[in-house]
Amino acid sequence: MRNAIKKLLAFLIIAAVVLSAMWLTLTIKYRAIEELYRSTQLEIRAMEAEQYVNTIEYGIKYGKQLEYFFDIEEILGGIYMSSSYMEGVYVLGSGGDLLFYVGSAAGRIPDVSKISLDGKLYGSVDYGDTIYVFMDIADQNGAPVGKLLIQLDGDTLQNLVSREKTAALRQSLVISLEVCALGAVIIIGSKAAPGRKRLGMFALLLSVCLLLSQGLDCGIETVKISQTESITAQSAQKIAQVIQEQIDNVIKMGVSAADISDINGYLRKNASSCEMIDSLTLGANNKVQVQISQSYVRDTVNGFVNEAIILLLGLLGVCLVLNGAVWIATRPGREFNFRRRTQKKHETHDTRREECEGSGV
Repeated sequence: MRNAIKKLLAFLIIAAVVLSAMWLTLTIKYRAIEELYRSTQLEIRAMEAEQYVNTIEYGIKYGKQLEYFFDIEEILGGIYMSSSYMEGVYVLGSGGDLLFYVGSAAGRIPDVSKISLDGKLYGSVDYGDTIYVFMDIADQNGAPVGKLLIQLDGDTLQNLVSREKTAALRQSLVISLEVCALGAVIIIGSKAAPGRKRLGMFALLLSVCLLLSQGLDCGIETVKISQTESITAQSAQKIAQVIQEQIDNVIKMGVSAADISDINGYLRKNASSCEMIDSLTLGANNKVQVQISQSYVRDTVNGFVNEAIILLLGLLGVCLVLNGAVWIATRPGREFNFRRRTQKKHETHDTRREECEGSGV
C-alpha cells in the first residue's frame, strides 16, 4: 500500500511538471498564431481600403481640400461595405480632428495623426474588442495631410484566431497526456529499489517525460507553421484580387491597360508595401499575378523555431541541474561518508558512557 502511494505521488509530480511546461509551449504557439492570422487579415483590409485612399488622393492632387472634400462620405461608404468586420470609417485631419465618418461614431477614436508609417501601408491600434487600422492620406507631393482610420470588430477577427488556438491547445494536451501515460506505465512496472537509487531514477524519468512532451509538441507545430506558405498564398491571392478589381474598374470606363499611367509602378508600390508579397505583375489578359515573399515565410517559421529552441534549451538546463543535484546528493561516496560519520558518533557516545560507568558516575 505504501509503495502504491509513492508511485501515485511520482505520477502526479510528473503530470504537474509536464502540464506546467505545456503552458510555456502554448505561449509561444499562441504568439505565432496571433501574428500569422491577425496580420494577414489586417493586411487584406488595408489593401481593400487603399483603392479608396487613392481616390481621395487623386481629388487632392487636382485641387480638392481634405477638409471640404465633396461627397467623401460616398467613398467612405465603399470602404464600410467592403467587409463584415467594419464598424466605422473615419477621416482625420493633420491635427487629429475628426473631419468625416461613416458607421459608428461611439467610443474614443484614437488620435493617430502624429504616428509616422515610414513607408508602410498601414498601422494598427489594438483595444482588444476593437482594432483600428490607419493609413496615410497624402497630397500631390507625397506629404501626409490626414489619416484614414478604419474601426474593425476585434471579436470577429479573434474568432478566427481562437479556432486555431483551440486546435493548438488540443494538440498540446494530447501529446502531454500521452507522455504522462507512458510515465505512468513505467512507474507501475518499475521494481522496488533503494531510496537513493529510486530518487535518481525518478529524476531521470521526469526529465525524459518533460523533454519528450515539449520536444514533440514544438516539432509538430514547426511542421504546421512551415505550411505558412499555403496560408500566405491564399492571403496574397486575395490581395491580388482586390488590385485586379481596381484595374478592371478602370478598364470598364474605356481605358485600356496600356493607357493606364504607370501601372507597373502602381503594382510595384503595392508589392513593396505588403510584407507577404514579393512582386505584382500584369500578365496575359490584364490579369494580376502575385509572387509571395519567401523571406516572409522563412522569417515567420524561424521566429517560432528560435523561441522553441530557447524554451527547450531552458528545460534541458533545468533537467541537467535537477539530475546533477540528485546525483550529488545520492553519490556512493557521500552515502559512505554519512554512514562513517554516523558510526563514529555512536562509538564516541559508547566510549563516553563506559567512562562514566567506570568512574561510578
